[in-house]
Amino acid sequence: MNVHDYLQQASQINQTLVRDPQTLLALTVAWLDPLAILKDQEILVDEEISDYYYSGDTMGEGLYVTRRCFPDIYARAISKLRTGIPFREVLSFIDDEIENQTQIPTSQFEEGHAYAFGIPLPWYGFEMEDPDFSTDHEDEWHLIQLFGVGIDDNESDRYSNTLDMPENIWLVAYVLRWSLWEYRHSPLHETLMHAISYVFSCSGNSSVDYSYDVGIEFHPLQWTPDDVEFAQVICEEANNIMQGAVIGLANAYDPAIQKTLRAKIALASQLVQKRLDKGLKIHDDTFINHDTPNPFEIRWDDLRASAHHETESDVAELSLRVGAA
Repeated sequence: MNVHDYLQQASQINQTLVRDPQTLLALTVAWLDPLAILKDQEILVDEEISDYYYSGDTMGEGLYVTRRCFPDIYARAISKLRTGIPFREVLSFIDDEIENQTQIPTSQFEEGHAYAFGIPLPWYGFEMEDPDFSTDHEDEWHLIQLFGVGIDDNESDRYSNTLDMPENIWLVAYVLRWSLWEYRHSPLHETLMHAISYVFSCSGNSSVDYSYDVGIEFHPLQWTPDDVEFAQVICEEANNIMQGAVIGLANAYDPAIQKTLRAKIALASQLVQKRLDKGLKIHDDTFINHDTPNPFEIRWDDLRASAHHETESDVAELSLRVGAA
């Protein structure tokens, strides 16, 4: 048999295989999902990501996650492995693709490609009592000071600051944040709302409200489709809040905005105190919620920037403000 006859017969065999639906299905599965062929199905269903972690199989972790939650990324990763691309490059590809699709910061694992530790989340929060806080977070500290917060030098030390805070200031910030919700269609009002939400940890988004040290104490979300969807919502919302917060913090240097904000702080402080004196709560879902975000009817129509005040958002600053777990 010459080469031409051999190739012709091989072609005929391939065509015969392709015409058979079961054979074609088996070939397709073997090509796209080799784990379904290489492993017993019961084992494949029952195995956990920790099995790969403790065996040191980082590539197995990446394939486990993508097979369960990102089938498109899984298929492309398998294709890359078939062409001989090194594991490290394939894992970096998986990290980047997951982050691009979901905003989940998989590129910021403390330990490379550590999927076994759960879904990583960004943590934008901070500790005001940190002795370096006022220098490391100058914009945040500036806004906090507008609310009357200071440092008690007599009680502070090099390990921790003792803050001198007006009474009920956290409740005041909470009330003002919600009062601005009615005006959120105005960029100026929305960004101030996000800045207050971020600085006083009252956004309702855990990534924005909690610091890294607090966040890592939570049980992490796991690599399941439902948890991935939930994490994606958290990350997208947090990113939107922080982009607005950066602009709002910059706007807070505007003298006209400062004047209006100080007036609202004073008004909200009085309203909060009157309600508390009646034995009523502020943090009450029946009092402040999306249906009634501004029960005190605080008006923000007078919030205006100075005529010559210009601010630009510096989204690059976000990387300096965030920690991931």
